[in-house]
Amino acid sequence: MIETLTNLKNNRLKSSTAASAVTTEHTIRMKKLLGTLNTRQLRATEPLRASLDDIRNTEIKGKWWLVGASWAGVSAPVKPSVPEEQSVPAAYMSDDEDDTAMPDLLALARQHRMNTDIRRAIFITLLSSTDFTDAHTRLLKLRLKRSQEREIPRVLLHCAAAEANYNPYYTLVAKKLCAGHALKMTFTFTLWDYFRRFGEDDGNGAARDPDQSEDEDDEGMGTDIGWKKPAGLRKIVNLARLYAALVVSGSLTITIFKTLNWSYLQSPTKSFLEVFFTAIFTDTKGDKWQISSIFGGFADNVELVRGVLYFLKKRVKGGGVAASEDEARMVKRGAGTAIKVLEDILKKDIVGSDLS
Repeated sequence: MIETLTNLKNNRLKSSTAASAVTTEHTIRMKKLLGTLNTRQLRATEPLRASLDDIRNTEIKGKWWLVGASWAGVSAPVKPSVPEEQSVPAAYMSDDEDDTAMPDLLALARQHRMNTDIRRAIFITLLSSTDFTDAHTRLLKLRLKRSQEREIPRVLLHCAAAEANYNPYYTLVAKKLCAGHALKMTFTFTLWDYFRRFGEDDGNGAARDPDQSEDEDDEGMGTDIGWKKPAGLRKIVNLARLYAALVVSGSLTITIFKTLNWSYLQSPTKSFLEVFFTAIFTDTKGDKWQISSIFGGFADNVELVRGVLYFLKKRVKGGGVAASEDEARMVKRGAGTAIKVLEDILKKDIVGSDLS
């Protein structure tokens, strides 16, 4: 570097060896590029968009699509205006003229307050994928850092909760993501954050007001609804069914509820747990072996066993929130099996404590 500066000072930079080598290399590359221009093939794939009216009115408008032809300059007829109630907002339409039915996902991301580039990229990937496999592959291709990957479960849960009805697509993507331990833990931590928003106290005094809007506490994501309102109940149902499917598949376990104080549950949390356990028993169709495996997997946490047993006896064993009589029978049968498993665990714990 000192030698280059000295040559520049003495006006000898052009004659230096390094500079001449760089210049020669650039000259050779330019000659090769210019030499290939005569052999390149032009690929005119862009459509001309000449309509039938243009062909019929060649005497008036001219054959503007031909090279060297002139255009008469007659403007196209004005299209009749569309009634306001039938028009589609421009913010939700794509800029592509051939695909006017596609929503503008970037505008939709802004509407859902995806306030960072990472969140917007994840949001658009989830909503534009053809299926859950394609979504998982495209999420991996984003090549996010470990700290950035934590945004994937948060955005996914936000999208799943915002649906008008439960959408299994997000559950299938979540199952794929739970193959990694870090993302599995993020799903758990995000659920605990939802419980704090429901008004639960995690032991650190971090409870939130259940009626507080998500605009104020979800880092920009969400819409202004309280958890006790109808829209909030819809979100609770969607989230509860998603987590129930993850537990049934083995991606998560019921230890995700270990932070709850089962004696003082808030109303939104009770609704969540009712839907959750009802979905557990309907998804397993009351299968005794599968239910025993699910509810016997946290025998070492006696407090959680007692809390789940208390809740099942009080709010679920009668049928929970089943949508039909057949589902209610499955819930009753499944709840009976789960209660028996939990009671056996407590009996063994009592016997073990007496022997000790």
